[in-house]
Amino acid sequence: MKNQNKAFFKIIIETVSEERNISENLILKNTKERRTVLPRQICHVLANIFTDETLKTIGKEIGNKVHGTVLNSIKAINNLHDTDKDFQEEYDEIYRKVLNRVPKRVPDRKSTRLNSSHTDISRMPSSA
Repeated sequence: MKNQNKAFFKIIIETVSEERNISENLILKNTKERRTVLPRQICHVLANIFTDETLKTIGKEIGNKVHGTVLNSIKAINNLHDTDKDFQEEYDEIYRKVLNRVPKRVPDRKSTRLNSSHTDISRMPSSA
């Protein structure tokens, strides 16, 4: 994994941890506890947007999950973003904070449909 992507993972996990009031260790822990699932899913989506890592690598780095779990995270977060106005505002705020903390570059690999300003799930990455 590239050093830049490692830095992005760290920024994403720190930001989600701060915003969701959950420890970074709980986000990274391989558990299905209700309070850890949503923050981890948000991290999966943001890692997919801000890094050029595969879903397999994203899953391994965030919660020791398989690529299918990351794909499910993307779908779940998209659904919440589309149907829950409060979640949409919370996610968009986390996204902006991550964007302000990462080195200035536009996510270039892909995005997930969350909103037209920064995401489009129709361009899903390969799951290699």
